[in-house]
Amino acid sequence: MFPVLASVLGVFTHASAGPAAAIRLLRGMVRGFYAFIAFCLALAGALEALRPASAFLLALSLAVLVQLAVMWLGRHRH
Repeated sequence: MFPVLASVLGVFTHASAGPAAAIRLLRGMVRGFYAFIAFCLALAGALEALRPASAFLLALSLAVLVQLAVMWLGRHRH
């Protein structure tokens, strides 16, 4: 999923908004995938132990926390 999505969006963003916008897009996608990975792992682990609605809520909560942590680290790294 990532290679195809990144290539298509990257090419069109580069063509329409320039190289700086394409770089911002790809950086944002990479940072966003940490939350996506956390969501998938949490959901895979929780679906057997919890009801589906509870498992999705847990996975979503973890993904939001991971995304907030990534955003905070990105702002406080410099």
